[in-house]
Amino acid sequence: MLEILFLLAVKGFEIFTIPKEGSSLSPIANCKSAFNPATNEIIIFGGQDTTILEYLNSFYAFNIETLVWGEIIPQSYENPPGLILGEIFLVDSKKILLFFGKTADTISSEVYSFDLKTNRWAVENLSGYNIEGRMNYAFADYLYNNTRCLAIYGGLTSKGVDNGLFM
Repeated sequence: MLEILFLLAVKGFEIFTIPKEGSSLSPIANCKSAFNPATNEIIIFGGQDTTILEYLNSFYAFNIETLVWGEIIPQSYENPPGLILGEIFLVDSKKILLFFGKTADTISSEVYSFDLKTNRWAVENLSGYNIEGRMNYAFADYLYNNTRCLAIYGGLTSKGVDNGLFM
């Protein structure tokens, strides 16, 4: 009887704190992030500042080459409220979508866009089926017929738990 032993070489992962030196952000819970490959930055939005328990509508960027944090300051008059448990989605290297989440008072049903070139927020008007605002949902982007799409599944709405899939 011939026995064959397959060995799988696994590369280990090294975990370390960044930045190793210099300043960092205040502790934030329930924030969301996206990576912008055009600028080599991890972009962080919202969350709750754990030192003052305030919901945030702040944008921060961490440059993975310089290992330095920076704040992205909006240049618009109308900005989204402080949010936790919303999601951000990098549409392309110039635009981020922010959708749903929990404000201090309610569950948001708004979808905003942020232009990374002009640093301006805009409220997006969606067409098609009306999706109720939610938090704690799953989302994924995918390519369908050469069009980049977004799917949202489930979550908690103001009416309770939802098991709908929206594309």
